[in-house]
Amino acid sequence: MNDRQNDKLRMNAVTFVDDWGKVRLTISTSDDGRPYIAVLSPAGEISALFSVTPDQEPYISRTK
Repeated sequence: MNDRQNDKLRMNAVTFVDDWGKVRLTISTSDDGRPYIAVLSPAGEISALFSVTPDQEPYISRTK
């Protein structure tokens, strides 16, 4: 994902950081309203993206 996409994903999100600051989970919604969970590195880069809709199986998109 490029920087613009990363910035868009961070907007209006709830982020959880572990005690050591190594893993960040961001929960938000995409432009089309679907919820997702993004796993971010300490630098803020998205390493995995999880998206689930009520009528579908969980969808996992790995970016690295």
